[in-house]
Amino acid sequence: MLNTKIICSYLTPFDTINICSTCKHLYVETDEHMLKTSSTKDFKILKKNGETIENEKYVMGLGQVSLHWGDCNMINIEKKIKNVEIILSSAVSVENASIMFEDCIFTPENRCGLLDIKKNSNILFSFCYVKDFVMFCKTYDSETNFENTIFENVSVPILGRKTYSNIFDTKFINCNMPVNYFENFRLVVRNTLFFKSVHSIIIHTDKQRNHLEIGDCEFSGCILPQISFCNENTVDVYCNKINI
Repeated sequence: MLNTKIICSYLTPFDTINICSTCKHLYVETDEHMLKTSSTKDFKILKKNGETIENEKYVMGLGQVSLHWGDCNMINIEKKIKNVEIILSSAVSVENASIMFEDCIFTPENRCGLLDIKKNSNILFSFCYVKDFVMFCKTYDSETNFENTIFENVSVPILGRKTYSNIFDTKFINCNMPVNYFENFRLVVRNTLFFKSVHSIIIHTDKQRNHLEIGDCEFSGCILPQISFCNENTVDVYCNKINI
């Protein structure tokens, strides 16, 4: 049997994403859908850089392909995007949308690139890699979840207001203010690493009936969570590892 620790010490985030990208639910859902329909209008296979997507529900990259998102908005749509590098050159507005990003890489073309998520959207990032943003994701009045995602050298990865979020099995590496939530929210952070980041989690609200859970996380070389709550809020902090 191979030594897992030795293997993982030589893996880049790209290798990790590629290893974990096989046999996951997007492929299963796509196969099931294709068995039930004779139409191909729901699908788009990207084979080269610079292609565009329109009304397709399932978008999959073949090989290493990239999409450039600049002056565009994602409004009233439902999409599942897999294995694509997405380059952001400006603020992309996401409104009333349901989007799942899986095995995707996000990079900025300039300091203005970010995702502005709002108005009852439901967004999931799964096995994604996000690098070198000033701010990556603003989320307001929506549900935005992160699973097995890596943030590296991102000043402000997530800024949430009036938002429900699960952050599971995620890594924040060399980030400034990784997780910031304000006003009304429900935030659950589990099995997540904060490594060599200035801060880790910043919470502030004077509202009631918020929920915060931080469990099985590791804080290494960063400031511990800073929580400012009023009364009548739920906080559950357990089984965390601290290496300052």
